[in-house]
Amino acid sequence: MENLLILLGKYFLLITFLYLFGRTFVLLSSQFMGKNISDNYEVSGINIQILYPIFGLFFLGNLLFIINFFIPLKNNLIYGFFLLLLVNFRKKISFANLKKFFISYSPSIILLVSSFNINFHYDAGLYHLNNQKWILESNLVKGLSNIYAAFGVGSIHEYLSAILWIDNSYILLHLMNLVYFSFFYGVIFYALFVNKVSYYKFSFLFLLIYSILDNFGFSGGRNGYLNIQSIGKQDAPIAIIFLIISLLIVSAIYKKKYSEFDTFLFLILSLFIYQLKVSGVAIIFIVIIYFYFYFRDSDLKIRWGFRSSIIPSILFFLWSIKSLLQTGCFVFPSTFTCFSFEWVDKDYIKGIEDVTVGFSQSYNFKGSLIVWFQQYLSNPTNKIILSNFLISFFIILGIKLFFTKFLFHKKIGFIFIIYFSLSILFFLRFGPDARYLVGLQMLIISSLGIFSIEKIRIPQFIFFALFFISIISLPRLDSYNSFSLSNLPSIQMPKAELVTRYDRYYPKEGDQCWVNLSCSSNREDYFIVDKSFFKTVYFRN
Repeated sequence: MENLLILLGKYFLLITFLYLFGRTFVLLSSQFMGKNISDNYEVSGINIQILYPIFGLFFLGNLLFIINFFIPLKNNLIYGFFLLLLVNFRKKISFANLKKFFISYSPSIILLVSSFNINFHYDAGLYHLNNQKWILESNLVKGLSNIYAAFGVGSIHEYLSAILWIDNSYILLHLMNLVYFSFFYGVIFYALFVNKVSYYKFSFLFLLIYSILDNFGFSGGRNGYLNIQSIGKQDAPIAIIFLIISLLIVSAIYKKKYSEFDTFLFLILSLFIYQLKVSGVAIIFIVIIYFYFYFRDSDLKIRWGFRSSIIPSILFFLWSIKSLLQTGCFVFPSTFTCFSFEWVDKDYIKGIEDVTVGFSQSYNFKGSLIVWFQQYLSNPTNKIILSNFLISFFIILGIKLFFTKFLFHKKIGFIFIIYFSLSILFFLRFGPDARYLVGLQMLIISSLGIFSIEKIRIPQFIFFALFFISIISLPRLDSYNSFSLSNLPSIQMPKAELVTRYDRYYPKEGDQCWVNLSCSSNREDYFIVDKSFFKTVYFRN
């Protein structure tokens, strides 16, 4: 029991720290914009406090990557950030508001059971952990992608994960991942049970049903809903933020409730998705739609929209510069965004781009779409998820038609059609891998609930039951089988058997280096020059 309390304590401290850090970010940014934002402030019907942990991750991650331009991120650096929390004393925290936050987030404690059988993902040993080690041991490295190509698509999660190497079990890396799920279910709980925001009622109801259906169907289910991934993957966080920000923006457009600060927050969350993974750039479609109606339907001045974008634009610029220095490209490995520098080999980048396009099963819009689709379905995972998604979709559509009146809002319907169409085209071209489509699939399901009105009264306890069944069923059965009151969850670091190659190490079997800066599975010969402010990686030939 003591060990379980330790785990709960770690999670509570992490959530509390991110809450306060996110609140710090909101207080500082609102002051910069000349706004007086309180904890009662609502963003499209959702209390801003529910968003604080995500803003905390965003704020912390961006501070870390900026600092890493100049110095390595040692583990103890995180303790310095506690000083920033003093900003919270500038505005009193209401106990009533704080209670709403913890009530909304508390059900997700159930998800901690996933900690008892969590492990590193294959990609963690391939490049994630070594990337984080570079962040801890060095300031920004020019040409880092020459060591291993995947370093070039580094996520802001690498910076956040790096400073959490303060626990020999690495469990904090998993707990940080659970924060996103807590946020997701926190939004749902707040909307359904705390403030009862009717706009989201059936959108979230259908998502809960969708999550339960994920456990049934072909090959055991898997319809494209969220799953708790192994350490080293951040597809679920991207899907969660993609869904939530899309719903918040559509709500703002529908209600014609535009504000300078809401616009700022939408841009911040959109940038965060992109920083998590470049595929998150698909969020730009709904942002463009938002700005169209923002200037068309509101009396807000253009300069207010400009002011909202100052901080996101600066951070986007710095993030792009980071990528340019590490890879030679603004968006690696898209060759049309690349430039010629002494540490850049465009042939190498083109080779990586070709491999990436092939791996992502993208459609080039040149050959037969039918032939491509047949090839796409030849992948068993794609076929299973698409089949189960369609089954889930029609089941939920049937529930909608039976229990609710079908309402169609012309403007919002048009927005969804445009948004879905552009997003589908984007993913077709740049990677329709099943794990990239989760956010879009969830948005399609949730859109069925927009503007639904009860035709047959649904008791509140049904919503409660579905909510808790959804949370309980998210961790897989083997997590519950591994649950123990006597053992503290621990994740051990494997060690690779290495051989000498060139003047460095190379995995004897496979391609995982795990944590060893002198190791790379890159077959190219490279060397590192450390004679200036930035270390620089060159190919030997």
